[in-house]
Amino acid sequence: MASKPVLASHSNCRALCEVSRNLSDEQIRAIAKTGGVIGLNFCADFLRENDEDLSRLEDMIRHLEHLRAAGGIDVCAIGTDFDGIHSKVEIEDASQMQKLADALEKAGWSEEDIAKVMGENVFRVLQQVLPEDL
Repeated sequence: MASKPVLASHSNCRALCEVSRNLSDEQIRAIAKTGGVIGLNFCADFLRENDEDLSRLEDMIRHLEHLRAAGGIDVCAIGTDFDGIHSKVEIEDASQMQKLADALEKAGWSEEDIAKVMGENVFRVLQQVLPEDL
């Protein structure tokens, strides 16, 4: 029903962590079909199912790789939720985002794909949906 790209700003993959807030593969594909993006949430509760209250880079990479496999590279983005999560995070704040870029590179992601995840995809969507006179 959307006429412009859809932005799911703080969502992860339900196939990897069965939480109602996380998106099913069908929802991921539907958002990708609009040209939209899905911003990875760093909250431990949405990254994996266990009692450890730590958001780990390896779990973030797992979710981004699943997003890419289900919806393509252009759907992948970062949502963090730094101001709304209670868990400890290996990336403590925005000044440490290079840790994620480095982990993606180590996982074999191309420089171009990392750039898309780290901001280019969101920038593209914002250009498409926001009025030009802002």
